[in-house]
Amino acid sequence: MNLKLFKKRLISFYSSWSQSNEDLWGNSDVILIYNPPEHGRHHLSSQFLSYLLAGDFRNTIVVFTRPVIYFFCPKNKVSVLKTLKSASVEAVQARMVIHRKDNGDDYGFALMDEILRSIRLGILEKGEVRPIVIGCVTGEHPKSKLLWSGANQLKYKRVGVEIGVRKLISHGDCAKVQMEGLPDKFEEMLNMANESNEVFGEKEKGKESGLKEDCGGDDGDWVLIGEESNFCKLEI
Repeated sequence: MNLKLFKKRLISFYSSWSQSNEDLWGNSDVILIYNPPEHGRHHLSSQFLSYLLAGDFRNTIVVFTRPVIYFFCPKNKVSVLKTLKSASVEAVQARMVIHRKDNGDDYGFALMDEILRSIRLGILEKGEVRPIVIGCVTGEHPKSKLLWSGANQLKYKRVGVEIGVRKLISHGDCAKVQMEGLPDKFEEMLNMANESNEVFGEKEKGKESGLKEDCGGDDGDWVLIGEESNFCKLEI
């Protein structure tokens, strides 16, 4: 798994969530992505996990919160996800908690419900009397007891985040990285990148420009920041 690409895309996701939560992510407190055991190419949640993790993660639930990312996945994906733990903390200061799912979905659903309940209690403890807002792709959320019960609608509000997901998949690698709401360490990394870019520019003077609008291939380390015309080499 490409750790640089994972960190870059995770940063883009959390940046978009932080800066455009109202417009793109429905003011979500958490983002819930569910890729069922069987799916088609049209399944947007599957496309999102493939974009973020660069692989096929069927039968997987991911609950994104600001400080923690919870994974519920089959046994054969646990070791792969463990390799991303340090990268997740380095990128957005969110630690990863990985739960192995058994053959049935019931275990993953039940534990996911417990986590959502604990997040809601945390909101109430802060004095905020309101439902927890759960962002998920419309029609692609897990049919757990908590999310499927009409009695919980006043406590748990589901909102569609497909606009944010589609925009991220389409433009995530080229998106401007917003600094507000991201770790201070990341801002230091960008400052260091800017300084090194000045030296890089002098050395490359007279050569064919290496700055390309295409974010694929060997130019995967180029990230657009600030004004749309300013690029820097970001080593992450």
